Amino acid sequence: MRLPPQPFLRAILLRSTIIWIGVRIAATAVVRMVPEWPGEEPAPPYALAPPLIAAVIVLTTALTVLDCARHNEVLYLTNLGVSRRTLVLAAGLLPLLYSVATAVLVRL
Repeated sequence: MRLPPQPFLRAILLRSTIIWIGVRIAATAVVRMVPEWPGEEPAPPYALAPPLIAAVIVLTTALTVLDCARHNEVLYLTNLGVSRRTLVLAAGLLPLLYSVATAVLVRL
């Protein structure tokens, strides 16, 4: 498994962070629009259900890889010997860490 060169890895991680922030804000806004059932105790304001957290991670990773394809980085990195699996792992690493950290902090 060969990692992308430093400038590309930095750009992928930065883009995945920005995309995660946007997707997370959108998911939180959608969840807040749904009314709660009467008698149900309210959830913390930024809490998301575990399946929705997984969906945010998958959507962020997919959008980051699509953005890399838009910049023709996927083909270039493949020619440098970086597999698509490594690219997907690099794109999904920070969203996974951010989502787990946010879930833990919101639940406290």
